[in-house]
Amino acid sequence: MDEKMKSSPNNIDQIRHLIFGDQIQDYERRFQEVIKKTDQLKKLVQEQKTDIDAQIKALEQTIMKTLSDSQEAIHKEIKNQMQSLKKDLASLEAHQSEIAEDKLDRSLLADRLIDLAMALKGESLLDQFGKDNPTDA
Repeated sequence: MDEKMKSSPNNIDQIRHLIFGDQIQDYERRFQEVIKKTDQLKKLVQEQKTDIDAQIKALEQTIMKTLSDSQEAIHKEIKNQMQSLKKDLASLEAHQSEIAEDKLDRSLLADRLIDLAMALKGESLLDQFGKDNPTDA
């Protein structure tokens, strides 16, 4: 029986070969092709992933550079506008001072003209006030 048991696996292989024969070899060949194609697809997917990662990195760098440039341009524009506004403010302040000086000059001129008119008329300002207020007399 011992010999029967030892030859039994060989017998099973022979029986299997007789029953399935070329089909098992065909399945083995197909299985190897599927494994080979799977490996090729894995390699292709890995290559594409590497390419996509590189493209994403390049795009990120481009975006960061664009943002940096935009921020710099905005900062310069704000700085220029602030300088322009400071100049405008200084100009307005100078103009306001001129207007205030002109107003003072006009008031002084008006006072001088009144004094001149009174002098021409021969009256002093005090005399004029005395005539306007009869209660003082």
